[in-house]
Amino acid sequence: MTRDGAGVETPGADTREAATPDADDAADADADAPLYRVADVVDPGTVRHAPRFGRFILVGILVGALLSFLLTLVPGAGDLARSDLFWLLFISFGSLGALGGAVVALWLDRRSLRGRAARPADAAASSADAGASSPGDEPSAPGAVPGA
Repeated sequence: MTRDGAGVETPGADTREAATPDADDAADADADAPLYRVADVVDPGTVRHAPRFGRFILVGILVGALLSFLLTLVPGAGDLARSDLFWLLFISFGSLGALGGAVVALWLDRRSLRGRAARPADAAASSADAGASSPGDEPSAPGAVPGA
């Protein structure tokens, strides 16, 4: 640490030197990790169409707001002002709409995964026929017998 003219200590070269060994350790750990090409890991034949959960939740809230507005227009509200009635209905129907939108998004997400679950067995069989190794396979030791 160095001191400026006012006597305040400021971080200097000492802190940078202390951070350097940690960065070197992280770089060494990354160097030890196996490297895979994206083309080896990604299957271009399958595209997952996952829903965007936030948009489904937002649509559910908007449906709840619309329903609250329409119910506010119904005569015979009683003692409450229309704005108070809207906000009370919006809190309940908006939260129910958000929950309903999340459930629909979750159902669609599970449905998109269901079709994918059956495909890896077919892909593994075709890659075994082609002689390609999957990305998770460990490299064999020199002189090792394949398939043993």
